[in-house]
Formats: sequence, C-alpha cells, structure tokens
Amino acid sequence: MREQDKIIVSVSIANFGQFKIEDLNDFITTQLPSIDIYKFNPTPGTIYAASSDSRWVGEPGVVIAAIALCLQAYSTFIEPHKTEDSNSGIVLRVENNVTINNIWIGDNNKSQSDSSALDSFVSNIKIHPEQTQKILDSLKNSMNWRKR
Repeated sequence: MREQDKIIVSVSIANFGQFKIEDLNDFITTQLPSIDIYKFNPTPGTIYAASSDSRWVGEPGVVIAAIALCLQAYSTFIEPHKTEDSNSGIVLRVENNVTINNIWIGDNNKSQSDSSALDSFVSNIKIHPEQTQKILDSLKNSMNWRKR
C-alpha cells in the first residue's frame, strides 16, 4: 500500500486521569500490532498547545478497526467511572481527511449514540493523498513526535 493511502488519526483522552493515552495505545496495539503509533513527546521546559497525544497511522481497515476498538475501550475503561456530569471520553480526528472529521466518544451533549456517531464518523472518511504525505513527512522528521 502506498503511504499516501493510509489514514492518520489524532487521538486524545479527554477529562479522565485514570485511563491514559498510553493505556489506550497499549490496548490498540495488543489487538492491532500492524498500526503505527506516534506519541507526542514535548521538549522539557517548553509549553505546547497540543490538541492530541497520539497519532495512529495505518491501512484503512486497520485504522477503522482501531477506531471501533475505541468504543470498546471507552465502555470498559472510562464509562464505568464517569459521573453524570462528567464529559470524559476519547477524542478522534482524521488528520488527512478532505473535510473536518472528528468524534468525541463519551460526549454527554451529543445528539446521537456513540455507535451511531462512530458509524457516521467512519463513513465520512475520505483520504486526501497529498495531505497524508505532508503529515507523514512531518511526523517522521519531527523532534517531538516519536514512533512507538
């Protein structure tokens, strides 16, 4: 598969300290070892406004499976510990999509269920090959993004 045909997803755990991004990355790679994960490693002493903690890169089928596994991870590790007013969850954004495409699994203010939102999210993935290559080159050459 050509690199520019891969899907790149930014991933963050929102408002929840008991299940960290490393836990989610481990959960995903245990079940999908062929996915590439880049983790944000800030330079000590530097302040960043990072919107994601990890980026997942892979063939469409692998990344879509990882996205689906996020629903299982949320249901298993986050949802049982949420309070009614908590907005804890998993935030996903396709980086190389033609249009903005993101989802917040566990958002209490959403108008549809997590599984319906996930179906819509996945069906709206349309890869932008030139953008994919730019993002991959940036990840590979970055001092702050490290491949696991």
